[in-house]
Amino acid sequence: MISDLSDNLPNFLIANNLPMCKERSNLFKRDYSNFDKESFQLSFESVNWKHMLENKSIDMFNSFFTTTNDINGKSIHSPKKGIKEKIKFKIKPWMTPGLRTSIRNKNKLYKQYLRNRNDHIYGKYKKYRNKLSLLLRSSKEKYH
Repeated sequence: MISDLSDNLPNFLIANNLPMCKERSNLFKRDYSNFDKESFQLSFESVNWKHMLENKSIDMFNSFFTTTNDINGKSIHSPKKGIKEKIKFKIKPWMTPGLRTSIRNKNKLYKQYLRNRNDHIYGKYKKYRNKLSLLLRSSKEKYH
C-alpha cells in the first residue's frame, strides 16, 4: 500500500501575486475613508442574532455572512469601489504614470485617424506608436 502524507490534508492555494488575475476582471474593495464606527456598531447590534443562531441549519454561515456583508456594504459604512485600473497596472509594474499618459495619447491619435482616415495623422500615430513601444520595452527590461 502506497500512501502519501498529503492524502489526508486539504488542498488550498493562497495567491499573493496578481499576474494570475485577468486585466478585465471586475474586482472591488471597500472604501473605509468615511467609516463611522458607532453607526456600524448600532447597525450590527440591531440584528436579531439570537434568532439567527437558534436556526441551526447548514445555511447558518451563509446567513451570517450575508447579514454582516449587507451591514458593511451600506453606503454610510464602507461602500464597494472598483479597482480595475489598479489591478491592470499591478500586473505590469514597469508601467510608469508617464507611460500610461503616453498610451492614452497614442490611443487618441488612433481614434483621430479612424474618424478622419488622414495619412498625415496616421504617420503621426505610427511614429508615436514606435517610440512608445521602444520605451515600453526598455522599461520592462530595466524592471526585470
